[in-house]
Amino acid sequence: MGCDIHCYIEHKVNDVWIPAEDPLDHRTYYSIIGRNYDLFGFLAGVRKERLDSLPALGLPDDISEELHKYYQKEWDQDAHSASFIYLDELKKHILGFTLLPERVGGYVLSGLIEIHTLFSQSNEGKHSPGNSRMVFWFDN
Repeated sequence: MGCDIHCYIEHKVNDVWIPAEDPLDHRTYYSIIGRNYDLFGFLAGVRKERLDSLPALGLPDDISEELHKYYQKEWDQDAHSASFIYLDELKKHILGFTLLPERVGGYVLSGLIEIHTLFSQSNEGKHSPGNSRMVFWFDN
């Protein structure tokens, strides 16, 4: 059975997190990222443990109301390894992997660049990197 990522971009506006798109329109994000198990292993230790795997942090305490309701209604029982990553943190990892290519296989770096593309498409320069994040979880 395969494992899929479900990811959503949020932006902080007036101290409130809001989703960049309707949570029901997430299919475009999956089609960009696909089943990149190397990336899943890096983001949350899912399907492929790595020495540099990031810990699954759970859903953020201040998750947007719309995304939280969607998660509870549609995924609460079937989702696992929920987490989030800020755009500025993502950029640091891309730089680190670029400067130290022996640290990672190409699949992780290409996946991080794909996620950066998602941010770029939803951000359009309106939000600072610390006010943009991707919330995600996995299913089997």
